[in-house]
Amino acid sequence: MKTRILMTLVALLYASISYGQKMKISGRVSAEVKQVVLKAFDEKELGYKQMDRQEVKNGKYSFDLKFDQPNLYEVQFDKGKNARLSISGKRDIQVNYLNDKVDILGSEESLKLIDFERQNGALQGKHFGQLKKDADAAMAAGDQEALAEIQQRSVTAIAAFLKEFRALLIDMGETPAGYAAIQFSDFNKEIDFISERLEAFEASIPESPVTKALARQVYRSKVVAIGKTPPAINASDREGKSFNLDQYQGKVVLIDFWAAWCRACRIENPQFVDLYGSYQPKGLEIVSISQDKKKKTWEEAIAKDGIGIWRQVQDKDGSISELYSVSSLPQNLVLNREGKIIGKNVTAEQLKELLKTHL
Repeated sequence: MKTRILMTLVALLYASISYGQKMKISGRVSAEVKQVVLKAFDEKELGYKQMDRQEVKNGKYSFDLKFDQPNLYEVQFDKGKNARLSISGKRDIQVNYLNDKVDILGSEESLKLIDFERQNGALQGKHFGQLKKDADAAMAAGDQEALAEIQQRSVTAIAAFLKEFRALLIDMGETPAGYAAIQFSDFNKEIDFISERLEAFEASIPESPVTKALARQVYRSKVVAIGKTPPAINASDREGKSFNLDQYQGKVVLIDFWAAWCRACRIENPQFVDLYGSYQPKGLEIVSISQDKKKKTWEEAIAKDGIGIWRQVQDKDGSISELYSVSSLPQNLVLNREGKIIGKNVTAEQLKELLKTHL
């Protein structure tokens, strides 16, 4: 017991010495680079805010800053390149930008984050590469039987991917780099796992801006949990008419987030069309909210999939998706007649089972 207390006191003493100490971020740059900007992650904006800006002198720059809490930083070069840094303690870091290449020295966490992105890409290819090719071929041929089989295969692929992906996130640890890696997750679909990661962050670095940001994101995701009343939507639909959820009181509503470029969404659309034909007379309504930026692409997908039979909303600026914490597609919510969420990310078959109970 005495040993444990002593170790705790030493750790606290080390923390008190480290926090508030000066550190340096510096480097060399190519001759064409004239300015370098240093930014720090801000938990309120969930983004980066400028701390300092420097003119390059003799091909060099140098920022002095005080280490306060573990956090993410960005060094931005005026030629469009940038380097993201994960800093958990006082340590001088060198970021060079020479010959159109960024090199980071003195920050293992930052290098680990770069490697995480590479590993994540490799995992995506491993589990979904062939599925995407098969889905494209089936969609081009209009082969609904093949598309249904691909949808079943994707369930197994997603489960296998998540097992490896979660292991990667845990391996990143409770660091700013670990927080950045979590941003590759789907907060709606992975809220239980991310909540566990939040507990670990709060135990390890409770005052860090990234921990506070993660807490905000988890809270926001839980706003659209089952049993909750979803946030109000005030928008215009495809015909330019005012749209809000109050218009559907007394109905069971599927709010479906999709996009023309989303293969899985396009596979699901015909299945929802069949279901809508059977259950709309009994009280089912569907609202599709698209993340497509181009109206022409959006309209062409609506026509091809035959989903113009229900309300369509274009979330061009992403504000509705952000309100509902939608970070990947497809996603959907099912509301009962009282406007409460009774289902999330349901397939056509799962929706059919819900309708048997609620219509």
